[in-house]
Amino acid sequence: MIAYMTMFNDLWSGVNVASILNKAGTTITYSDLKTAVKRSMSELFTNSNLSKPLYLDPVTVSNAYPLVYFSFVTMNGNSEPSESCYDLVEFFAFFLNSIDEELSERFAGYFNLFPLTVPVKFLVEQSVLKNIYCNNESLHSLVNLVIQQENKQSDLLLSLIAVSVCVAAVALAVISLLSYKRYRVIKAYRSKNWILSEYDIKFWDYMVEGNKYSSMSSSSASRQSKGDEFNPDEYWKFYLAASGRFRYNEVLMFGSECLNNPLNFQFDTCKRLFTVLRLNSCNTAPLIGLVIKNLTVYHVYESPGRGSLHQTLESAPYELNDEIKYILSMDVANGIQFLHKHGIVHGLLDTWNIFLDKNWTAKISNWSHIFICEKEGEFHHLKDCSELIEKVNDEYHLKRLIFRHRALLLGQVTAFGFEHDLYSFAMILTEIFTREVPFADRSAVIGWKGMLEEVVKDPNLSPICPDIPGPVKDLIVKLTKPNPEITAEGVTITLQLNQPTSKGIVDILLKTMENYMTHLEEKVEERTTELKAVTARMEMLLNSMLPRDVAIRLQNGQKVEPEYYQSVTIYFSDIVSFTTLCSESTALEVVNLLNALYTMFDNNIERFDVYKVETIGDAYMCVSGLPKRNGIKHVEQISRLAIALVEGVDTFIIPHRPDRKLQVRVGVHSGPVMTGVVGIKMPR
Repeated sequence: MIAYMTMFNDLWSGVNVASILNKAGTTITYSDLKTAVKRSMSELFTNSNLSKPLYLDPVTVSNAYPLVYFSFVTMNGNSEPSESCYDLVEFFAFFLNSIDEELSERFAGYFNLFPLTVPVKFLVEQSVLKNIYCNNESLHSLVNLVIQQENKQSDLLLSLIAVSVCVAAVALAVISLLSYKRYRVIKAYRSKNWILSEYDIKFWDYMVEGNKYSSMSSSSASRQSKGDEFNPDEYWKFYLAASGRFRYNEVLMFGSECLNNPLNFQFDTCKRLFTVLRLNSCNTAPLIGLVIKNLTVYHVYESPGRGSLHQTLESAPYELNDEIKYILSMDVANGIQFLHKHGIVHGLLDTWNIFLDKNWTAKISNWSHIFICEKEGEFHHLKDCSELIEKVNDEYHLKRLIFRHRALLLGQVTAFGFEHDLYSFAMILTEIFTREVPFADRSAVIGWKGMLEEVVKDPNLSPICPDIPGPVKDLIVKLTKPNPEITAEGVTITLQLNQPTSKGIVDILLKTMENYMTHLEEKVEERTTELKAVTARMEMLLNSMLPRDVAIRLQNGQKVEPEYYQSVTIYFSDIVSFTTLCSESTALEVVNLLNALYTMFDNNIERFDVYKVETIGDAYMCVSGLPKRNGIKHVEQISRLAIALVEGVDTFIIPHRPDRKLQVRVGVHSGPVMTGVVGIKMPR
């Protein structure tokens, strides 16, 4: 700032005796300033492009710029008006800018002056410009108008420069980026590094019906055995699928309709291929490259690690609740949205082309087929399936055609569109929530070929069924319309809004497994209890047929050797006149009689050291002294048993002949015996 301390106002008022002390300690009087006015102003105009006023004499001194000129103008007022105001206005506009706070320090140093502590710009405007008139117009207003115009022009110029620089920088960055990308595409086009060698892929196994594996030789043999029979895998090569290992990583390979060798691909095709090789999403299988085998181009993808979604839905032994089904649906919808965002139409979407990784995340594969080879291959077979429906007879390929859009089945399209993928997604939703291929119930009656014919004829035919939740059912109806008014993004939002949980599928599976294990433990405990009861009954039955020691050895798989007993007592008995009694009774009455009698015998045996051997007709046989030896007590035990049984018979009442008395004959014999198990079935 150029200003002076103390007495500054006196100086401006024109008092001749006023003097000030600057920062250098030098006293400056008004006369000193007035003497230097012309010299300083001459120096100023000499070093600028301003016109010099007529009333200034030429001088060459510059030790009092700029305050002296203000005093000079103030003392003289407007006694010498200029005929033209332009020079004067331009000068003061320039001068006011030069004494601005930001520039004053620089100007003071340039003229070897000391900065003052009081700002003078305001005082110049108030004490000088407002007291000067040019052609009856206030110099103050004229100068301010010029300054405003200059500021506007300056701001506009700076804005234009800034915008131009930004635009140029952005344009340069875009051009550089495009040039770099084109350079990389050209480099990749020349190197063809996306073409893989078939010898780098080990354990090449063809996939039959999407999930069953067979060796290449057996697969080829199966094709040759068909002879002239129509083979969809040869007509639709995208149905050819194989698995293998590429550089120690699991890969999936899908056939292509492309007829050209990848070495001869057009530049635009290579550009597309270069683009898709760099795409990466949580719900799409990454593309690795292309490989040629048996004159067929295969698209090679990283294997997610598990089987196809169709295989999981068809054969998983556990139940999938709605939470898991929603998550699987969301994964597929996100994958479709990602592909459509990059302008890629799958065109062949079904549950055989969707695989699950180790975290049970669904990933779409075989998505590059149409996008890459659209300009290279003949897609007539893909766009028009009407002629092939009659030729295809196997259930597997007919099921996969169910997922195709009606327009593709009729051959009414010239290019694949996003609506074709959305229709396929509606079929996928149906299979996820029902765990059956769409229209499975109806096709069980009319067959899959008949079902395809109905789908083609009826544009309003929908695969919805009662098992599908309401929001999903409404979404399927929207997606199966001829011109759906919904995008893949809309599908994702709809599923998100209706998703019953925000948990991941792994958490849900763990919870499901926990519940399953709890239920399984209960089942195991229940079955264990039942098994123990059955085992106890079997042991009781076996023990009733054989001695306990013998039964245990037979249960343990041990051989029962014949055993000699030195002395035992055997009991035999039969019913007196049993034949006559049988002739007078029915078979059921005889059975009831024997059952009641021998039950009484069995109850008495429990009181003695006696083992029941068997009953044959009316004969009852038991023994004491085996299998557990008891010395000579066997005679006493059998004798006491015989007496007890005779007494019991004396009071026994024949159920169907209560008026008749029953009698038994008893025989007892002691001596040595040999024991052993005879036979395998019903052993004795």
